[in-house]
Amino acid sequence: MNMKKRSFILFLSFMMILSISVPAIAGQTNQSSGAVFTWGNNSFGQLGIGTTSSESAPVLVDSDGQFEKIAVSSTHSAAIKTDGSLWTWGRNLHGQLGDGTKTDSYVPVRVGEDSDWIAVSAGAAHSLALKSDGSLWSWGYGNSGQLGQGSRDTYLEPVQVGLDTDWKMIEAGPEASYAIKEDHTLWAWGGNIDYVLGDGTQSNAFLPKQVGQDSDWRFVSAAQKHVMAIKNNGSLWTWGNNNFQQMGLSDGTGNYTFPVQVGSSTDWKMVSAALTHTLALKQDSTLWAWGNNAYYQLGFGDNVNRSAPEMIQSDYTWSFITAGVVHSAALTADGSLFTWGTNTHGQLGNGTTETSTVPTEAGLPRRWMKIAAKSNFMMAIEASDNDDSNNENDNLSVEWMTPVSLMKPAYQHRTLPVRFRLSVDEKQPMFQAQDQNQKLTLSLLDEQGHLIASWHTDDALIYRTDDSGETGHYQANLHLKTLNLQPGAYHLIVEDAASYALGSIEITVSQAKGRLR
Repeated sequence: MNMKKRSFILFLSFMMILSISVPAIAGQTNQSSGAVFTWGNNSFGQLGIGTTSSESAPVLVDSDGQFEKIAVSSTHSAAIKTDGSLWTWGRNLHGQLGDGTKTDSYVPVRVGEDSDWIAVSAGAAHSLALKSDGSLWSWGYGNSGQLGQGSRDTYLEPVQVGLDTDWKMIEAGPEASYAIKEDHTLWAWGGNIDYVLGDGTQSNAFLPKQVGQDSDWRFVSAAQKHVMAIKNNGSLWTWGNNNFQQMGLSDGTGNYTFPVQVGSSTDWKMVSAALTHTLALKQDSTLWAWGNNAYYQLGFGDNVNRSAPEMIQSDYTWSFITAGVVHSAALTADGSLFTWGTNTHGQLGNGTTETSTVPTEAGLPRRWMKIAAKSNFMMAIEASDNDDSNNENDNLSVEWMTPVSLMKPAYQHRTLPVRFRLSVDEKQPMFQAQDQNQKLTLSLLDEQGHLIASWHTDDALIYRTDDSGETGHYQANLHLKTLNLQPGAYHLIVEDAASYALGSIEITVSQAKGRLR
């Protein structure tokens, strides 16, 4: 097989024909990719398994599977399927499920009939979601202005927030909401009792209000009393109430009414804010924690609080994090799940209710590609491959067409691993990078054909070369999905590890043989 055919070149302004030749790889389980599992507290049916009984080990939510985005709050859950449909379940006292009722649901219910949802986030009693056209939608409880509708009204179904269609990332805090636009400005609205809107006041905002004047925000995570955010240069910022030292500012507790930088590091990749503690990942895949540690949620083997970021020592390559109220969880590069902290409701997912003081592998015979926790339960999307080893010499040819939409990506905003998603007849299987025995290159250009960024794999590492010619390397999550392809038109979306969209493009498969993994 010609190794030169193992590269992808992505042109966003003109058509180019490429050839990909990739062998099939046997999967480790027979579960289909995209299956959603939940475990932990289930008082309001937030596990979506048809009961209100808590579970200490993962339980399959929907046998139909094919989910790709998930979100949880303290009492309700939301997920987007690969066909773009939106589903919710759990408590619905304030209409936070968005199904037009105030009736709790113990199983997933579909939100309307639209099939263009691309992101969802769940607050305490409200929800936010993005559509593929960049529009922002909200529903549920609006008493503090968290719906961004200019009022305190409650809405039982999704209502568009303003008329803007340039929203890129969303985060629903317990009583406030946050969103980043394509120009990388950060906006906040809703309850502000702990200065979580970052505007120097304690006044609620009933419409989206820009946080400062900076236009270089990349990622935001919000909890009840504090907010953490990352800028494009990798610096970490925070604001709100620091009474539990969860903001990582070693100069003490109290209120910080505007964004302030945490330390001087500029290599932060991802952050997850919980009620009284915070987790974060750096670009070198190290795991960090700080704040309240009364319940061993920091993972250091003791219950001593940390006032500043401290690395959790381990030999693992960490790829994804999520922080619950009194527990924490993280994925390694191979998709293994590690949990720690209090386990009263079985939220650690290891089949027990015993506390773990350090990150401990849950011991589950599955690999995961995404996890979510904001309270005492968790949700995860399985990342297993279907077993099929009969296509080792198959290949396909692809034409990359002019993009239908472009989200104005810029190389310095991106972290790896990079994921690719193909929409195939309402099914959108995910696959990541390339097998470590193969090589893969993806180049991203602007409308003038200038290089924005390129990535390629080499063994277990992924490399990025930006438009300055500098190259960095990152550990990559390399397990792949099986994908049946037939000649025809498909839609490709490129995302990073935090589901931060890079861009989208139409492709045409002109010749297909077997499977691309």
